[in-house]
Amino acid sequence: MRMALVIEAPVFKDGNKWRFSDGQQSFYADIEDAEFLAKVNAGERFGKGDVLYADVRINKSRRA
Repeated sequence: MRMALVIEAPVFKDGNKWRFSDGQQSFYADIEDAEFLAKVNAGERFGKGDVLYADVRINKSRRA
């Protein structure tokens, strides 16, 4: 689904999850968009309050 997300905690170490908010709750997510990550690695700036519009795939699991 398409979502508007606020970046709460960017992570610049490869393989680690970023923390986002959808306005109701915070959650951690992987970013699979290689083009976006290449721009971030090249120094593209973003700041507090910036919103990312993303296609989000939600995988839920239940711990027993």
